[in-house]
Amino acid sequence: MKIEDVLALTKAGFTKEEILKLATAETKPVETETKPVETETKPVETKPVETETKPVETETKPVVLDDIKNELSELKTVIQGLNIANTSGVNNNKDGAENALFGLLK
Repeated sequence: MKIEDVLALTKAGFTKEEILKLATAETKPVETETKPVETETKPVETKPVETETKPVETETKPVVLDDIKNELSELKTVIQGLNIANTSGVNNNKDGAENALFGLLK
């Protein structure tokens, strides 16, 4: 019972003893008879689950070192061409790098 409830009961004219009886009545649990529920359970037959495990086939392409070396060589040539174009002042516009590349490829 909250303090607000006690104050409301005293304003309504209840005595101390009556309020205490009401407060203790609220705190006592109500006893009820409970009967256990009897259920009949049957054992469940379980069958093992058969799963087939297949090896995972992955396609892997062999890494060829010569291909990687060729790509790096081409990339190196392009970077060198860009560096030459930027430092030599061939064309000071935005197309200078492209012109340098076309010049290297000719």
